[in-house]
Amino acid sequence: MTAPPDIAVFKPVDILTLIALVAGPALAVGIQLWFERRREVRRTKISILDALMAYRGRLGHPDSVSAINRVELVFHDDNRVTGKLRALIEHMERERNLPEAEKQGGWDERSDLLTELIASAAESLGYKFSHNAIKRIAYLPQGMIDENEYTTEVRKHILTVVKGESPLLVSVKREDE
Repeated sequence: MTAPPDIAVFKPVDILTLIALVAGPALAVGIQLWFERRREVRRTKISILDALMAYRGRLGHPDSVSAINRVELVFHDDNRVTGKLRALIEHMERERNLPEAEKQGGWDERSDLLTELIASAAESLGYKFSHNAIKRIAYLPQGMIDENEYTTEVRKHILTVVKGESPLLVSVKREDE
């Protein structure tokens, strides 16, 4: 029996063509968005790794602190990285309470834990750095170290004056002297 001429009969190939015309562009946009999201996540992870590497000799620098605080959010899918982060943060919390005589040992351990965090984040992104390369090959000029120590010393002295623990000495000179 044949269909009446005014009724369209769709063959399976026609239905598949119609589905491809409708779903194809939507699928292409979905795939493109998925790739862009992955690229953005990778870019963010690299920016954090970049800050950790750049300031590994100055853990207290605001960019370093910011990067450390963002690790948990950005590397949430990598238990190895977040585990290294937790170990570092727990150590720094314990380090605050160490007696002055033990602080150097605490700093050495902190440096090792930071190096392990950087190494695991780098490995997560496909980079391979040796522990020694991360820890030892960092440029920190002596002038920067001296400036940081000088600034710390000046702040301590200003604080003693502000707290009233030491006087502020003022000397007045005449111009003709």
